[in-house]
Amino acid sequence: AESGPVSCSEEPINGPRTVLMIPRRIPFDRPMTIFFMSDMFIPLISDKISVLSRFNAGAFFTLNIADAMIRKKIKSFIRKTAVRVLDMEFDVQDRPNPGGRGTGDFDPSVIPTIVDGDGDTPGPNHKRDIGRTWLAAQMAAGVSPFIIDTRPPNETVAGVLPSAHIMSGTSVLRMLDQLPEDKSLRVTLYDQTGEQDAESLAEQLRDAGWSMARRLKGGYAEWLEYDEPIEAPTKNNSPLQIGDSVDANGHSGIVMQVSSTHVILWQPPDQITAPIPTEQIHNS
Repeated sequence: AESGPVSCSEEPINGPRTVLMIPRRIPFDRPMTIFFMSDMFIPLISDKISVLSRFNAGAFFTLNIADAMIRKKIKSFIRKTAVRVLDMEFDVQDRPNPGGRGTGDFDPSVIPTIVDGDGDTPGPNHKRDIGRTWLAAQMAAGVSPFIIDTRPPNETVAGVLPSAHIMSGTSVLRMLDQLPEDKSLRVTLYDQTGEQDAESLAEQLRDAGWSMARRLKGGYAEWLEYDEPIEAPTKNNSPLQIGDSVDANGHSGIVMQVSSTHVILWQPPDQITAPIPTEQIHNS
């Protein structure tokens, strides 16, 4: 329709003349549009909200309510409704924090040192590696994984990770019967620097079914550098100890594992013997 003054009555009326200004197109681009003109009420329906608008003579006023305000009210309504339905009133209450965050006493010595932000990663969900700080925390909590030292036996004499099992080189692949029967348990392998054979051995153990086999990132060198706990290789009543050289009665090598009755020798570059009765050999 064309814009222009339209008389609301063809008969003379007392008082001021009432005129309705109708534009060519009323812009309903916002959720609510209110026109104020003469002393009459005309219901206007926008594309979203029906409102009752008042027209006053001599005034034309448009009030726009932004979409964000509508969305905010709807989100607030949904949140309040969800809190009531899910019985979460206690969870969303504002409660004072008497001491503030981080004010409690703690012993910093039990927190493992971080290596430039990288020592605490990779964490327990990493698919190939495990971090030094995470392993140290597991040990401190008394839930250490099954640990394998893949270094040559003579390198383990100075120290190993607590409770580590010495299986030098690739010997772990020939000693699978010594691994946990439960293949879902964590197994951690380490070499001197983390860049020798521990990574490939962990991968082969995963292929063999020990799905949680991981390489210790940084190896023994990083573990030692940050003063993590170590211990001497296991000793027993045998005259032979781990790291001893043997060359007697046709048997030669370096003691890798020893018990009161048998000994297993590691022969460079990467061979091991079958268990040998200790009485057949002696310390060279």
